[in-house]
Amino acid sequence: MFIETTINIQNITLRKLCGAAGMLRCPRRFIISRLLRRLADEKKMPPVVWSRIRYQERDEEKNWETSHLYLTPAEYELFLDLKKVYKLSGSYLIAFAIDTYLNELLRSNVVIADNYRFTNYGLSRFVVNEVVCWVQYWGIPPQLMNKKEHQPLNPGCLMSLSL
Repeated sequence: MFIETTINIQNITLRKLCGAAGMLRCPRRFIISRLLRRLADEKKMPPVVWSRIRYQERDEEKNWETSHLYLTPAEYELFLDLKKVYKLSGSYLIAFAIDTYLNELLRSNVVIADNYRFTNYGLSRFVVNEVVCWVQYWGIPPQLMNKKEHQPLNPGCLMSLSL
């Protein structure tokens, strides 16, 4: 089952994506999925808080195309999480990932054959001193694997998990 959404993307960015899909002989969705995961792994880009959603810059020439995007439920969850963390519109998020990481992906000679790129997604809620905490896990943190009792994570490690 796929979740369908649409994005507005500049013609040149869409051509880059389509060209990469042709080179790697895979659907655009696989490339977008890899690029989103790469963005989620970025350690240098801090999350954005107390800000409005940012959109792509206006293009007076109207060099935009609307494109349908089909994502698995796990890919869509990552997409939503990244929109929230970086305060970018979905279209801007994908355009940013293409512009920033596509060449790196193509240089890596990656074979895109993994249908289960996003496993071990978790969402937990706990309360610390009457503060409700939500943590999203994209993988299994080592801190949880070694715990014998179910205790909340050390709040100091929450920032490293959100990046």
